[in-house]
Amino acid sequence: MAPVQSVLGFYRCLILYKSRLEVYVYYQDYGNYPARQYKPLKQRGGCLLTWLIFTIGGSFILIFWILGGGPQKLIDILTAAGETGIPNFPSWYWPVGVIENIGFIISGIGIWIWKKWGVYLYIVLVIIGALITFLTSGLSFNGIFGTLFSLGIAWFVVNPYFEDME
Repeated sequence: MAPVQSVLGFYRCLILYKSRLEVYVYYQDYGNYPARQYKPLKQRGGCLLTWLIFTIGGSFILIFWILGGGPQKLIDILTAAGETGIPNFPSWYWPVGVIENIGFIISGIGIWIWKKWGVYLYIVLVIIGALITFLTSGLSFNGIFGTLFSLGIAWFVVNPYFEDME
């Protein structure tokens, strides 16, 4: 890429593409001043952005659903429809669900601002969710599949960007 002259003509801008995620911009003065290096610009891919939107947005929706009495309304509808085998969740289940979803929002924000702790927090929350499922429902295919699927999707979308996180 050819150098681009600035408006005043004092600096020349050379853009080097080191990888698909980083753009380094160097400004070099024509005088005796040293070249300055600026922080690389980070770009999120479409899959990571979509995953973050669904993670953060879905957590907000679940929090409002739980706090708005959605679980009890759903149980009432299923009972009125004649459903049998509706699980009886312990009293601590829904408050822990709210806390866990707040944690997912925090981890999504951490990943959004390129922090590795956001990824680690997400992994811990998925494992805690698997333990809660095991405690309430026992060992089931859905619990194992849901945990592995969540971790697999997270690895797929975050792995290309993990080295660039702080």
